[in-house]
Amino acid sequence: MRTNQDPEKTYSQTEAAVMSGVTQRTLVDRGSKRGYLSKLYHCFPGQFWELVAVGSLKDQSKIRLTQKGVEELKELIQNLSPEPPFLDSDRHPIRENGSVVKMRLASPKCTLDKYAESVWFLNQIDGAGEHHQLNLEQSRKPTPEKISQTTIEAELVESGEMVTVSGSSGSAIEQVFEALECMDSGFWSELERRRDQGKLQGRLLKAVELKSRTEGEAELETEYLNRVKEVANKRKMKL
Repeated sequence: MRTNQDPEKTYSQTEAAVMSGVTQRTLVDRGSKRGYLSKLYHCFPGQFWELVAVGSLKDQSKIRLTQKGVEELKELIQNLSPEPPFLDSDRHPIRENGSVVKMRLASPKCTLDKYAESVWFLNQIDGAGEHHQLNLEQSRKPTPEKISQTTIEAELVESGEMVTVSGSSGSAIEQVFEALECMDSGFWSELERRRDQGKLQGRLLKAVELKSRTEGEAELETEYLNRVKEVANKRKMKL
């Protein structure tokens, strides 16, 4: 059972780790190994991050967790760790001789992606959409090299010189159009996402309509049968 959450209160990583039954070291990224903070961000990406934490993932050492963040961290560890801590009825880690008692599982209960989907559903947030938007923004950010190359080639095409280092006039045009196509691809990806979203919304609306129609027909049939039964009973009484 989760405790009442105070949106104003925050906890340090050390406090959050103690309450979750893990070490603070497991919260942060270590080389190629993702820490639990990164996994928590996967579940609460972008604008939803403020629900569970204060601070940017770019500077993990300064991140503090909200009370909801601590509770979500506990649940995440329980589902994604192969050795999650045993928790008592109040969701506190069970300790023996000062050490946390851990379960020994053959594998984690859930994958990160599957767990994230359940978190989005339970919290009624569009985590998939937020991830998609963040990826689009990242892909649209041109690197200094791309900016320089595209600018030079665009100027060459515009001036009519159409000369490249390789001496191929055609490649300059192709590269400019490829750059424009990459910039435009974000729009088409977003369009495709909205098409799928609209289709899903349409299915949900139709499902509600069909279910209500079936319920309405059943109610009307019941009312009709009751009325027929009442008429039949009145006729019997007259006889």
